[in-house]
Amino acid sequence: MATRRVTALPAGADDGKTLQARRYYDRYALFRDTVPELAPEGLFDGIADSGPTPSRGPAPERLRAAEIPDRLAAWNGEDVDALLARMGNARLSGPGLDAPLRTEAGKRAYLQRFFGTADVRFKAGQVAFGRTTTYVEWHGTVSGPKGKDIPFGIVERFGPGGEWELYFDTLPLVADRAEIGALFRKLAQP
Repeated sequence: MATRRVTALPAGADDGKTLQARRYYDRYALFRDTVPELAPEGLFDGIADSGPTPSRGPAPERLRAAEIPDRLAAWNGEDVDALLARMGNARLSGPGLDAPLRTEAGKRAYLQRFFGTADVRFKAGQVAFGRTTTYVEWHGTVSGPKGKDIPFGIVERFGPGGEWELYFDTLPLVADRAEIGALFRKLAQP
């Protein structure tokens, strides 16, 4: 069985030094779990399903390459309706969630909280189309209360059973550079 693997490489590597990199794992979870007394409030604290749970229904069709420009426009335009419309009844998993969101109200609250904190300016990055799963990378910058023009990226995973997963780092959205530095120094202490 042939499989495709996606490897996100740092952008702008030179002589072995990384000049710019994006994180697709949530560093916030590291601090929440190791130094909870110092961790800032989580971006998605309190977000959960509400309202009627939709019937399972069919999984959304596979994302096609022709849809990427519209999807990018939806992210950059903070168009929650367009992002949700494409996904139908897909379950949403992402950083800061205890369980996947199934209701439209829960998914809408998650995206609205994100866009209420983050002004994104993305470009389309790498895309991997597998037999059953598609990964799309969006990269660029984010600006918000904790900083301006911070290198940032999101990976969306569209799975075969109606999974919609987001991977990104919430830490720069809840802590500025000085706060992040202080958190890492605290971890380095025995």
